[in-house]
Amino acid sequence: MYNVLFFPEDRIIKKPISDWVEELTIKAEQTRKKDDTITEAGTIAEILNQSALIYFSLGQYEAAKEICYLQINYFININKKAPNLHLLKYVMQPWVNLCRLDRAAGNINDLLKKLYQVANARQLLHALRSDPEFYSVLLLSRLLEPVKAYLKFNRYHELLRLLKNISRWQTPIIGLYWMRLK
Repeated sequence: MYNVLFFPEDRIIKKPISDWVEELTIKAEQTRKKDDTITEAGTIAEILNQSALIYFSLGQYEAAKEICYLQINYFININKKAPNLHLLKYVMQPWVNLCRLDRAAGNINDLLKKLYQVANARQLLHALRSDPEFYSVLLLSRLLEPVKAYLKFNRYHELLRLLKNISRWQTPIIGLYWMRLK
């Protein structure tokens, strides 16, 4: 696996975007016909997340941001109507994408604020801990997004301060990071 710190691209697009859009359109139509939000939650989240990624790849950051907030609100509202903590895990990825959008725009303080908010949202953390893959993405993002932002904008003093304080964090981020690279 490549070292994620030295490759600034968040995602490398491996197929034509037009094909990707067509695949997502077909998947969205099939999901709409099933009309079962709970069992199709993962597919709905995947469609929205990939749609935001397409807009991000095209440099249309505002559209990507709107889709991220749409996904967050969608799953929060579903959870309010029929409480199901399992659904809240689908709020995390668009939140991380919003952090990436902040990094792309140079809004490091907004990025850090978002990471702090998600790391302190108890219901969300409870939902994420039940799914190790989602939880590890959160932990890795909490570490890597600030590091990438500080490197991108030559804010080395803040990077050193962050790295110095990692041992005080309450989560086993470093261990998960190294396990993922192996």
